[in-house]
Amino acid sequence: LNPVIRIKKEEWPKTLLMFLYFFLTITSYYILKPIRDSLFIDKYGAENLPYVWLFTIVVLSFIVSIYVKFADLLQKNILLSSTVIFFVSNLVGFWWLAQSKQGWITVLFFIWVSIFSVMTVTQFWLYANDLFNPREAKRLFGFVGSGGILGGITGGMITHQMATVVGTRNLLLVAAFILLLCALLINAIWELER
Repeated sequence: LNPVIRIKKEEWPKTLLMFLYFFLTITSYYILKPIRDSLFIDKYGAENLPYVWLFTIVVLSFIVSIYVKFADLLQKNILLSSTVIFFVSNLVGFWWLAQSKQGWITVLFFIWVSIFSVMTVTQFWLYANDLFNPREAKRLFGFVGSGGILGGITGGMITHQMATVVGTRNLLLVAAFILLLCALLINAIWELER
């Protein structure tokens, strides 16, 4: 890969870990996104999507204002890994609630996945911005970002292959496990950079 992306020997560990972190983040999202969309459209129809999107924007603005307050109080690795662990616990909660098949859970899950996607991707790029200086970023962000492309493909394949085998509900646990790996990677990258 060196002739194409010009990664220096000392940059490989950090770059590869960030590639994996983004790969896993997007993989988990592309497992959750089709579940979110199909459950909502099946229950409420596509004509109600604009309303849930508007409500999502309101909720997201509230959550971001809370998150910003914590961002200044905690070390970056603790903030990021705590947020990911929080999302993992939410997925386990949704997995448990999904057995009741109540409509409000579908709406809540739709909003949650939308917020999850914004928060995790934003967190990733903020972390990447802290880890790489501008010269490194110009050379390496293309490679790191390609982890997201590969993650989107992988997440879609996992969902397609496993939905009929383990069931839609259990895919939430698959995504939770993948996110748990992200939390481990965040701390591994932090230790490496220290």
